[in-house]
Amino acid sequence: MVAAVNNNDMAKKSERTCAGCGRTDTPRAFLRVVMGGAIDGEHEVVVDVGGSSVGRGAHVHPSFDCLAKACKGGFARSFRAKVRANVNELVAQIGEAHDRRVTGLILGARRAGHVEIGTDASCEALTRGPVLAIVACDAGSVVKKNEVRRAAAEGRAVVWKDKAELGKLFGRDEVGIFCVTHAEIAREIQEARSRSEACKGREER
Repeated sequence: MVAAVNNNDMAKKSERTCAGCGRTDTPRAFLRVVMGGAIDGEHEVVVDVGGSSVGRGAHVHPSFDCLAKACKGGFARSFRAKVRANVNELVAQIGEAHDRRVTGLILGARRAGHVEIGTDASCEALTRGPVLAIVACDAGSVVKKNEVRRAAAEGRAVVWKDKAELGKLFGRDEVGIFCVTHAEIAREIQEARSRSEACKGREER
């Protein structure tokens, strides 16, 4: 006779513990880091945004406070080894890793035909359905468009990079706004941006 599966037991087994605050949570709530190479007997901490790096891992909530506590001793306890970790350096590493992920998601969406570029195309896409608008930090008057304002109020818009940097993604001089029309890709972009921002200290925002 097969024993009944206890969903509560399965959930508890899948939980992880934050190296910073010590609270348990589901794996999705955390950032994963792995122990890198050693310098003078102290191991580096490397961010594993994709969750695919091989090696001993630890988990930490994507918040500046948890990262700071983990750097002060939490990672060392998790890895049971001497660790060299600076919270500001780790936050910068997290930001760069998430930027690379967002870039990869956007380029993948473009190849699959799930991107609308420019003000007119983006505003039209925003009226058709629940898509994600990505707006340059120096986009200017485009943010005053009713469609963009509505998207921002509904949590369907994120600010990322400047017009020149967005333009490089699409082989143009400048892009002030574009939309990702694939729901799952849009959700992953939003999650990456949210985690990156959550890790920053107040003075960095």
